Amino acid sequence: MNLLLRLGMLLAPLLLWGCEASTGVGNNAQLSALTVGQVVPDIPLTGLDGSKTTLAAYRGKLVVLNAWATWCPPCRREMPSLERLSKALGTEYFAVLGVSVDEHELGVREYLNDKAVTFPAFIDKDLKVVRDTLGIKIYPTTLLIASDGTLIGAMVGPRDWDAPAMIQLLNNARQGAPVNVDAIPVSRF
Repeated sequence: MNLLLRLGMLLAPLLLWGCEASTGVGNNAQLSALTVGQVVPDIPLTGLDGSKTTLAAYRGKLVVLNAWATWCPPCRREMPSLERLSKALGTEYFAVLGVSVDEHELGVREYLNDKAVTFPAFIDKDLKVVRDTLGIKIYPTTLLIASDGTLIGAMVGPRDWDAPAMIQLLNNARQGAPVNVDAIPVSRF
């Protein structure tokens, strides 16, 4: 029993905060290779059906780009709120995009179907986009990208994406207001 309690204490931060691809959670880890104010590279995006597009296809919209995995409990918990956010914001001025780092499309597709997720979903099986280009190593990590392609915020850990404060932050950001991601707490769902 003592061993189970210790294991639970070690895993609790991971389950509540975020998942790291290789070694666990690190509070001081760099969120991404990008810095606020930098233009996000025009990354290739591969759909779950094998279709191809690029991030540039979403220029003109504020992009909420969520890097996640089905094996990451916080990612799974926040996905329904991202779907509700997508519905609340609409697609005229906003794009909510999910990029899974899973190895197989089938599990991702099944999870998204089960949760009725309808926003555009992509997969990065070999981590060339998420890890190598964007520098993301902890999931979920969400990048907020202005309509001109500039990074305006980065958040690690799950968020309550459809909370009124979040929707207000995103609407204000679309209109050019500065983004204070520290004002949006990590969700404990």
